[in-house]
Amino acid sequence: MAELDARLADLRGLRWKLKRALDDYERQLASRSDAECPVVHDVARDTRRPNTRRRDTSTRVPRGGGRVATQRPVPGAAIASVSSRPWAVRVLRARFLRLRWSCGDLRGRRLETRRIVFENAGGQEIFANFVSGLLLLMERPVRVGDTITVGGVTGTVTRIRIRATTIQDWDLKELVVPNKDLVTGHLLNWTLSDAANRVTVFVGVAYGSDVEKVTRVLQEIVAATALVLEAPEPKVTFEEFGDSALKFSIRAYVREVEDRLPAIHALHTAIAKRFGEEDIEIAFPQMDIHVRSTAPHLRNDPPRPLRLASPSG
Repeated sequence: MAELDARLADLRGLRWKLKRALDDYERQLASRSDAECPVVHDVARDTRRPNTRRRDTSTRVPRGGGRVATQRPVPGAAIASVSSRPWAVRVLRARFLRLRWSCGDLRGRRLETRRIVFENAGGQEIFANFVSGLLLLMERPVRVGDTITVGGVTGTVTRIRIRATTIQDWDLKELVVPNKDLVTGHLLNWTLSDAANRVTVFVGVAYGSDVEKVTRVLQEIVAATALVLEAPEPKVTFEEFGDSALKFSIRAYVREVEDRLPAIHALHTAIAKRFGEEDIEIAFPQMDIHVRSTAPHLRNDPPRPLRLASPSG
């Protein structure tokens, strides 16, 4: 990987040098006129005579006699040597394009290598959890202190990080959940917009009990329980005729999730006490067995032995 990076850096530097040289050449060639740089344009126009030489006309005759010749530098002489050889420009362009293709090939191999390393190292899951963490922090479907249920585990959110979220269940065990599961999976938030929760208590009474009396007693029990909220109003309903009991249900609301178990305990305790005082029987599973007697002529007859029929009849 380091060798590929070094080679790519060298090729990239050489490519930019060639590109800069070509750009300077084209820029100087276009900016000079025939009067300013006659050598370049004369040779460029007449490529059939690459060895054409121009006579130096920069001579002057002094007043005192004699002839002194002075050499004046020709503007763009360095460019003239290249412009007089069109094949050199084409070769440079071809090499530049080949170098550019090589750089692109090396860049593609480098990206492919990085992609393979990224996938084998679990980069997709890490990136998905990172994006999910950003969504959780922006949309806030889960906040620290909320009671949630995810993957069959219910607990309180204690930390929200970029990669994962920590949940503490009722046994004080901490569960680290990837943020991707919270965003793409099923999530139950018990306290997202309102912390109030509903509890449901079922009770069965024996057949023959006064249904109206049972309903009135249950309503009084619910009204006397301190943990039950008055609004929303609790409901007491006669659910069904069971196999061995008349089934009633109590649906009441508590202020917080932490009040669920204490409220259920208080309701069960009050029901057992009031039903004993009101002489209401709490039903339990029962089974009646009916035994029928046999006929008299079958009761005294001894059992007969079985006889197998012979093959001959």
